[in-house]
Amino acid sequence: MITINNSVFDANGADKKAKVYGIILNGSEDITISGCEFRNMGYSSILNDSTGNVIVEDCSFDCSNVYNPIEGSQKVDNGNVSIRRCEFAGTPGNNYINFY
Repeated sequence: MITINNSVFDANGADKKAKVYGIILNGSEDITISGCEFRNMGYSSILNDSTGNVIVEDCSFDCSNVYNPIEGSQKVDNGNVSIRRCEFAGTPGNNYINFY
């Protein structure tokens, strides 16, 4: 289990069309991100390439300079990604949450 608590992610100055991410999740471990602040600019605040269970909770996202604040490129099985009690401020370039 990987746990990330009370951290700030800021890719200051990155264009939202650039492939810059606040954090990239990968591997098969379960991951919990809690109480974090994402004020980065760039393509996504969180890119989920993980095959494990992912929980994002009690986080804040500044969406005004981000294309997709939360994006996933792996298959999302029923229940393996949970996003709860998060605040999304501003309008992103595409979607607030985007999974493929």
